[in-house]
Amino acid sequence: MLTLAHQSSSVKNRYRRRNNRGIAGIFFVAAMAVVLVLLIWCGFQYALMLKGSQQVRHSTDAAVLNIAKRAPEVTIDAYPLYYDVADSHRKIGLSNINRVWGKALLINANCEEMRQEDLHSDEAVVHADTAHRFARWTNDSLQMRLTDPKTIKKNFQEIGERRVNSASTFAPLQPDSNEFYSATIGQGEPSNLNFKKDQLPVPIERCQADGYLAGYQPYKLNNKEYSFVSFSKGEMPHLVSDQLFLKNCVDLRSSARHNRISGTPVSNAFMATGIIEGPTGSLRASASGLANPQRQFTLAIPYAYITIQLRNRAKWYFENKFVHETAYDNHPEVQNGIPIKRYKKFAKGGGYLDGYASLGNEFTKNGNLNKLLDFKDGTSKRVAIQRMLQRIREIKSDFSEQELQGLLAQQTSWNDSGKYYIYPVYSTPDCSDPQIVMTGNPDDLPKWLDCESRPEGLDKIVHDDVKLIDEPNYCWGYRVMGGAGEEFDHWTEISSRIYWKPGTGYSQCLGEMRIEHLTEIFFRSVATENTKHDGGDLDDYWLRTGRWMSRPHQ
Repeated sequence: MLTLAHQSSSVKNRYRRRNNRGIAGIFFVAAMAVVLVLLIWCGFQYALMLKGSQQVRHSTDAAVLNIAKRAPEVTIDAYPLYYDVADSHRKIGLSNINRVWGKALLINANCEEMRQEDLHSDEAVVHADTAHRFARWTNDSLQMRLTDPKTIKKNFQEIGERRVNSASTFAPLQPDSNEFYSATIGQGEPSNLNFKKDQLPVPIERCQADGYLAGYQPYKLNNKEYSFVSFSKGEMPHLVSDQLFLKNCVDLRSSARHNRISGTPVSNAFMATGIIEGPTGSLRASASGLANPQRQFTLAIPYAYITIQLRNRAKWYFENKFVHETAYDNHPEVQNGIPIKRYKKFAKGGGYLDGYASLGNEFTKNGNLNKLLDFKDGTSKRVAIQRMLQRIREIKSDFSEQELQGLLAQQTSWNDSGKYYIYPVYSTPDCSDPQIVMTGNPDDLPKWLDCESRPEGLDKIVHDDVKLIDEPNYCWGYRVMGGAGEEFDHWTEISSRIYWKPGTGYSQCLGEMRIEHLTEIFFRSVATENTKHDGGDLDDYWLRTGRWMSRPHQ
C-alpha cells in the first residue's frame, strides 16, 4: 500500500511539473511572438524612415537646384544709363549685372585717366560718381530680389512638392521656415565678362582671371570699389557641398573671406532646408545650389562714339603785326587779305598792299584722313591712332589698328562739315559684337547717337608738327594806287596741331580728336630805290615767283 501510494504521489508530481513547463513554454512563445512583432514593426518603421529620409533629401536637392536654375530669371528694371547693357526688356538680372559694373568701371577708368593727366572737369567727376552710384543701386536692388524669401519659396515649392510621391504617407515637402541663405562662391575665379587689358586706359591690379574680369575680387578704381559675380564658363547650375556654401555664406557676417568684399555683392549660390511631416514625426534635409546664367559678354560701353574734328585757320600779319584771322575750308581756295590795307599803308606815296593767299592745299596733297594725319613725319599719325584706338576698344574690344586706318582711308578730307563720327552698328538685341563704322555725313548717323554730346575733359595737345614754309599753302601780293616804288617780302608758315579731348562715355561721347591747321601769312615791306612797282609790273611778278597759275581773276 505504501508503495502504491508513493507511486501515485510521484505520478501526480511529475504531471504537475510537466504542466508548469507547458505553461512556461506558452508564455515564452507568446513573448517571442510579441518581440517578433515589435521587430517587424520597428523594421517597417525604419524602412519608412529610410524611405522618407531619402525622399526628403532628393526632393530638397531638386527644389534647391530649381532655385539655382531660376535665379537668372529674377530681374529688376534697369536705370536709363544702363539700358544699353540690359536685356531686350530693359531688365537687369544675374546674367547681365556684370555688364552694369563693367560699364561703370570703364566710365570711372576714363575719369581716372583724366585725373592723372590733369584733364578732368567737375562734369567728368560728377558723371563718374553717378555711374558708380547707380551701378551700386542696381547691384543692391538685384540682391534684395534674389534673396527675397517669397521668390525663393515659390521656386522651392515648384519642384519640391512634385517630387513627393502622392501615395506616400508623408506630407508634401515644404521649406523649413522662411529662412534662406545665400553665398558668394568663387573668389578670384572668372566672371562672365571677358576683356582685354588695352581696353582700360589705366591699369587695374588683380582683375584678370583667364581673360575675364575676376569675380568677388576686391579692387579700387577712381577711389571706388567694384565687385563682379563669379560664373565659370560652360558650367551648369549644380549642387555644392554645404561646407563650401557655409564658408562663403553672405549671411554669416563673421566670415573672414566675406569681409574682404565691399558692399553687398550679388550672390550666386543659395541654401534651403526642406521638411516633410510623416505619421510618426518630421524629416529634414538641406541642400546648396550654385547658379550660372551660362551667358558670356565683353566689357564695353555699347552706345558710344568718338569724333574727329577738322579746323583750319589763317592768320594775316603785316610788318610782323597781327591784323586779321580767317577760317578756310577743307579744300583749296584763294583768300584776299583786303583788311590789311585798312591797317597799314606804304610809307611813301600813299597806296597800299593787296595781299592774297592760296589755302587748303594740304587737303589736295592728303586726300583722305589717314594721309592727313601724316602731316610731316608720321609721328602725329601714331599718336592720334593710339588715342582713338584705346577708346574704340571700349566699344569693341578686338578692334585693330589696321581696321582703324582702313576707316580713315575711306573718308575723304574734303568734308564740308569737317566732322566725322566713329560709332558701332549692332545686329543683336544684346548689343554685342558690333561693327565699327565711320561717316562724315550727319544724315547717316543712327537715331540713338546724340550729336550734341560733348566729351567732358579738357583739351590736350598730343602732337605739334614742325612748320612748313610756303608749302603747301602760299601767298602773294602787289602794290596798288601808284606812288614811290617799294617792294615787299611775303611767305607762309603752316603747322598742324592735334588736340585730344577725352570723354568718360557717360553721355555717349568717348572723346574728340581735333586736327587744327594754322597757316600764318606774312607780308613785310622792303624799301628800295629807283624801283617801280605798279600795275604794269604785275605780269613780271607772276612769272618771277612761279605763282602765275594761282593768279586771281582781275
